[in-house]
Amino acid sequence: MLLGLIVTYGFESVGGEAKAAIPAAAGMEFLAAAASALDDIQDGDKIAGISSRDHGAAAELVTVLLTLAHRGFSLAFESIGPTGAEPHSVYRKLWEFELQSLKGQHLSNQSANSSEDKIDLSFATAGDKSGYLGRLAGELGASLATTDVEVIGTVG
Repeated sequence: MLLGLIVTYGFESVGGEAKAAIPAAAGMEFLAAAASALDDIQDGDKIAGISSRDHGAAAELVTVLLTLAHRGFSLAFESIGPTGAEPHSVYRKLWEFELQSLKGQHLSNQSANSSEDKIDLSFATAGDKSGYLGRLAGELGASLATTDVEVIGTVG
C-alpha cells in the first residue's frame, strides 16, 4: 500500500489528479509483490504457500503478478493520456529497477554466504532493493504527469 501511495503522491505533486494515478499505484503494488516473491524464491523461502521446490508454481505466481503490474501501468497510460512521459521511458525506469534489484539480491546472497558481519553491505543491499523501489514509485507517479526530467528527479 505504501508504494501505491507514493506513486499517487508523486503524480499529484506535479499537478496530476490523484484519482487518475490509481491504476499505476495498483501496478506498483503488483510489481512490489512480484519482487518480493522473486526474492523469496532466490532465498529458498516458502511464498504464498508454495514450496521453494515447486519452481513451476512459483514462476506462475511471479508471471501473474508481473502481468497485473503491466496491466495497471497500461491502464494508467490509457486513462491519463499524453500529459506525461511516453510509456517507453516509464518502462525504462522499470527495467532499471529490475537491474538494481538484481544487484541488491546479489549483495544479499553475498552477505548471507559471508561469516563476517558487514553492516555496510546490509545497508547497500537495503538501498538497492527497498530504497530503489520507493524512489521508483515516486518517479513513476511524477512521470505520468510531466516530462520534465528535473521535476521527476526531485520527486524520486
